[in-house]
Amino acid sequence: MLLSVETNCYFPFQIALDEKDFILSSFPPESREKGSVLYASLTDGKDGLKNLLQYIKDKDPDKVSVGLTSTLDTLALFELLQVMVAFIIEISSYFKLYG
Repeated sequence: MLLSVETNCYFPFQIALDEKDFILSSFPPESREKGSVLYASLTDGKDGLKNLLQYIKDKDPDKVSVGLTSTLDTLALFELLQVMVAFIIEISSYFKLYG
């Protein structure tokens, strides 16, 4: 099956839209607000998948390049937010005060 760039971007976009609650629940409660902002940016923002798909349809390689970079930056921030909170929780379990 030959997939196009548009198809490769459409499937993650559709998953992100369909699984919004699951994606947002993956954030710890204290970072859900930031996660929600990043999710909105990823799906509807100017640096999101929706605009990237439009740039691909327009066949504008410069905009596709910039859009892809922006989308990947947003995804990296998304992952960092999830990982950093989990890392802090894990590290804090090693430092308990006994006395």
